[in-house]
Amino acid sequence: MDPPPPATRSHQPLKTLYIPIILLRLTLQTLLKSLQPNPHTSRPSTHPTHNQILRTTLLRSLLRHTFTIRYLPSPLSLLPNAEYERFVLIPPSHHPNLYTLDSSSILAIRPHTIKPVTIGGTFYPSPPPLPLSSDSTIILHFHGGAFIYGNGRTRSSGKVAKILGSHLGNYVFFPQYRLAGGKGEDKDKDDCKRRSGEREKGYFPAALQDAVTAYMWLIDAVGFESRNIIISGDGAGGNIAIGLVRWLEEVRLASTSASASAEARGDAGSGMYMPMGCTLWSPCVDLAGLTREGINEHENFKTDYMEGQFMEWAVAEYLGPYPPDDGVGSRGTAASLNRERERLIKGSYVSPLRHPFRTSVAMWIMVGKGEVLYDSIVEFAERMGGVEGNKVGLYEVDNAPHNILLMGSWLGWEEQADETAREAGVWMRKKGWKGSGSWEEMGSLERKRRAREAEEREGNEDGIFD
Repeated sequence: MDPPPPATRSHQPLKTLYIPIILLRLTLQTLLKSLQPNPHTSRPSTHPTHNQILRTTLLRSLLRHTFTIRYLPSPLSLLPNAEYERFVLIPPSHHPNLYTLDSSSILAIRPHTIKPVTIGGTFYPSPPPLPLSSDSTIILHFHGGAFIYGNGRTRSSGKVAKILGSHLGNYVFFPQYRLAGGKGEDKDKDDCKRRSGEREKGYFPAALQDAVTAYMWLIDAVGFESRNIIISGDGAGGNIAIGLVRWLEEVRLASTSASASAEARGDAGSGMYMPMGCTLWSPCVDLAGLTREGINEHENFKTDYMEGQFMEWAVAEYLGPYPPDDGVGSRGTAASLNRERERLIKGSYVSPLRHPFRTSVAMWIMVGKGEVLYDSIVEFAERMGGVEGNKVGLYEVDNAPHNILLMGSWLGWEEQADETAREAGVWMRKKGWKGSGSWEEMGSLERKRRAREAEEREGNEDGIFD
C-alpha cells in the first residue's frame, strides 16, 4: 500500500486558506443535519439517537478534510507540562539483546533509523507509592488515534483512563509511544531538548519498541508483578497491544528453548513476565484490509465515522517508506520490493487477523456492531478463540461505531463505553484478575497521602526557624 499522492491543498499557502473553509462547511453541515427529523424517533431505543448519528457523520467529514490537508499534530513533548509528577520518562530496557533477539527480529527491521529511545508516560490517578504492595494492579493502555494522533496525557486520554480505572485496576498507565508522520521536530529550543525524536522516526516498529520499553519498565523499575498487569489498547493502540502480547509469547518460547533455567533466573521472556490479561477495544486487526474501497464500500460505512482515504493514508504513514531507510541503500527490483512491502503489511505484527497465535494471556475484545471493522474483529476473536488453550471473550455493542471507549464522550456513547469497561472487569475477574477497579478511591487516598506529606514538610520547615 503506497502513500496516496499529497493533494495541492496539503501544501502552504493553500493549506492555511483551506482550514477556514473546512470550519465553515462543518458549521453549515451541523446546522443542516440538526434540522433534519430523526429517522428513528418511532423505533426502539436500541437504534442510535439523532445526536449520535449527527456527531458520527460530522466526525467522518472532519477526517476526510484532515486527509485532504494531511494534518499532523506537533511532535510529542517529553516535558511534564500539566501532568506534573504523573508524567515520567522511561529509558530503553537494560536487558541485553531484548529488542534484537536475532537478526530477523521484527523490532529490528530498521536497525539504523528506528532504535529504542527514551519515551514518556502518564500515570492515573497518580504515580503508585513505592515500594509497591504485592496486590497493586495496573492497566498498561495504548491509546488510539490511527497511529498518528494522541499522546496519553490528560486532555486526550483522561476520560479513557477514568473508565478503565473505575472498573479494572488500581492504576492506569499510558505510554507516549512514537507516532508516525513526517511533520518534523518542533523548533522551540528549550522544548526541543525534551522531544522523543523527529516525527519521521516513528515508522513501524517504533511504537512496538516503545510498548516493550514501557512493559519492561513497569516490571523492572516500578516493581509491578506481571500477573498484576493487563495490557490494553483501543483502535490502533489495540493493534500495538496485540503485537506486544505476541512478542512476549515469542520471546518466552525462544528463551525457554534456549535455556531451561530462564524462568528460574527471571530473564526477560520467562513465564513470570507474561501479563494476566489483555483488553482490546475496537482493535485494528487487519491493516492490510484498511483500504479506501474496503472501508467506503462496507455496509457499516454510514453508521461509522471511519473514512477510507484517511485510514489508507494513516496506515501508509505508519508503515513508512519501503524498503526501510537502513542507511545502506535500496536493494532488489521494484517487483521484489513490492513483494517485501506486501509481506510486511500482511505480516503477523501488522495484520494479526491473518496470524492467530497461542497465548496464556486472557484476551477480552469489544466491538461495535455499527463499525466498519466489525467483521474483521469478530473473525479475529473467532480465530484466536479457536486456538487450543486460548481464553478469548467477545463483547458486542449494538449499533456502536468504531472505538467508543476513546470517542464515546464526543459521539454520545459515554454510557455504553462505561458499560463495556464494567463487562471487561467482570470477565477478567472470572479469569483470575485481582484488580478492584477502585480508581476513585485510590485517587482520593493518594491525594490525602500527599496532603499529609506536604503538611509534614511544612511542619519540619517551621521547626527549623523556631
